[in-house]
Amino acid sequence: HFCREGMVATNGKELLHIEVALTVANLTIPFPHALLATKSREAGRVATWCDKEDRCFRFDFGNWRWTGKALVGSFPNWRAIVPDAAQARHVVSLDAESAAQLAVFLRNIPAEPPNNPVTLAMSKDRASLEAAGGEMRTRFAATFPMGWEDFEVSVNRDILLRLLSEGHRRLVFSDARCPFLAAGGLGTYIAMPLCKPQVQPVQPNPQEENKMNESEKQNDLTRSTETRNPEGVSIGAYGARGPRTNAVKPERSEGVSAIARNAAFSGESNAVPAAQPAAPIINPEVPVNPLDELASAVDDFKARIRAMCDESVLLARKVKEVALAQKQKEGEFIQARRAIERIRMAI
Repeated sequence: HFCREGMVATNGKELLHIEVALTVANLTIPFPHALLATKSREAGRVATWCDKEDRCFRFDFGNWRWTGKALVGSFPNWRAIVPDAAQARHVVSLDAESAAQLAVFLRNIPAEPPNNPVTLAMSKDRASLEAAGGEMRTRFAATFPMGWEDFEVSVNRDILLRLLSEGHRRLVFSDARCPFLAAGGLGTYIAMPLCKPQVQPVQPNPQEENKMNESEKQNDLTRSTETRNPEGVSIGAYGARGPRTNAVKPERSEGVSAIARNAAFSGESNAVPAAQPAAPIINPEVPVNPLDELASAVDDFKARIRAMCDESVLLARKVKEVALAQKQKEGEFIQARRAIERIRMAI
């Protein structure tokens, strides 16, 4: 996208802004694969014009020229996600040697799909940056212009490698859940760190607490009743203990609670009902990051495109095999016909 502020490129996960003085305003073009294929480093020229209802563009780089139609629609408001300099809280700077060592370390980290997280934190001596990926951990010399105490952030490994390849050696964070900014190289690089979902504490339901309390009270009543009447001796209306010979011992049967047995032996008609099990507590839903949803949708779309390309290559291969087999059959038919003609001539 070309605007007054320069050039902006994004894939939904990261954004690159290069400040260039342009006279072209609000021009959105497809990804310039053609320009990248030229690998030209010469200065270029951009021209735009309108052809009926279409807006066209042309890029001239030395002996190369790329002409096409601009995309219809408005480009997303990329300025809304650019971090404000006043909100910068955590800043780290690397020298050229430390940046090169960090790039080598990132390439040697084993892949952990789908996010490939790398954790960055300040060391205890406050003179180096600790990087950890999987079971590998190391540290590099760094300076911290702004505090990194008790701050830890996780970033995708591919994003770190990309910003280091563009020459960025200064990382600015406002929070572990907000976009961060990389500067010092080509343009301004903006990306999103890996955010862990916040687990909200589960608040118990008052009705469930009341049921649990009633259950505990009933269990206490059962234990106290069994303690007062351990031998199954009948108790009169005034609480007097009857003779031991008239005691009736209960028959043990599965599925009958101790409260029901004690109520039956004591002559009481109002038996205490058994406690009902508490219903499970459902964790509340955690909000999903819109950028993560967009990234997953882009990844799914890329996977479908790859699958379609693989299927087209397989079909093309099958068509070639069928054509080759047909040519072989035709050659065999021609050879057989010639042999028959020779036999007729010999006869």
